[in-house]
Amino acid sequence: MAVQTYEKSPSTTIYHKLPLKINNDRARDTSSILVMIPGNPGLIEFYTTYLDLIQTEFPALEVLCISHAGFQTSEPVNSEKFKFYDLEYQIKHKFDIISEFIAQKLDDGYNNVELYFLSHSVGSYVHQRVIRMLLQEKELHGKFSIKFTGLICPTIVDIAQSDNGQFFTKLFSLLPIISISLWVAWLLNTILPEAMAKSIIAKRFVEKPKSNDTDSVESWQNSVTGAYKLYSSQRLIEQALNLARQEMLVITRDDIINDWFFQQLSEIKIWTFFAEKDHWVHNSSRDYTLRKYHDLTNNNLLFEVGSSEDAITHSFCVNQSVEFSKLTIKAIRSLDLDIAYEN
Repeated sequence: MAVQTYEKSPSTTIYHKLPLKINNDRARDTSSILVMIPGNPGLIEFYTTYLDLIQTEFPALEVLCISHAGFQTSEPVNSEKFKFYDLEYQIKHKFDIISEFIAQKLDDGYNNVELYFLSHSVGSYVHQRVIRMLLQEKELHGKFSIKFTGLICPTIVDIAQSDNGQFFTKLFSLLPIISISLWVAWLLNTILPEAMAKSIIAKRFVEKPKSNDTDSVESWQNSVTGAYKLYSSQRLIEQALNLARQEMLVITRDDIINDWFFQQLSEIKIWTFFAEKDHWVHNSSRDYTLRKYHDLTNNNLLFEVGSSEDAITHSFCVNQSVEFSKLTIKAIRSLDLDIAYEN
């Protein structure tokens, strides 16, 4: 089953799919894994269609999407007392799981493990630090390589200055918003039947895609399912809001790691996508990143800003999986990665 509980880590769901095709000698010797680190809330359901479409284009890639700890949505239901998993925990959490997958591939007889990363929103903040831990881990030296990393609408600079960041920072300072949200969610879950709640979510809170093709509809339905799971779980709501509150305080302007990531990882192909209008990434934060790190002489570094024509939003994974998968595939191809793809 692709969506499953990861038993080795607390309150974690993963989306794991083996390669669709092994079609050359190199592939039999090399395990190539596409790792997705989601945003907040880190629900797997929002990303499955997007990842499926990328894997269809690059069938030699294995897919691994890791929920943030505390965002388990798969069976069996977590009945333990609530525990908050902060950003530092999330970083170590991803490092541990990825390290375990690398070790398993080597035990399976592969000589080389290639990692391809995608990360979304706060997942990009986590992702940068996970990569640093992987590259610094002595026991992993020579056992893996990172070929590509894609940062999607990354909240890596001054998230509290964004429109939503300013709103939530003020809200957290004025009201016990977590307690209020939990009480309101409890009340609505008590009053509304499940079918009615799902209908309201589908009609009022999860915008339908512009296209009605099969993949777009599937992605939207998955998002409705994910949104309902969030609404109906006190545990998920509390984890998401506590994590958001910490993000406002912690994600500022860390030039040390950003300098290292964008200027020193010369062997890794890096793609960074910013939405044209993003309520979680202030224009000044985006422009600062572009001014400081955009380098036309570096063919391994690609920055992209969305246009009004593609109109990609920060929450692309909710109803723009098809559109954004095409942009992602185009970016991967443009970086001349040595990866088999469908013609």
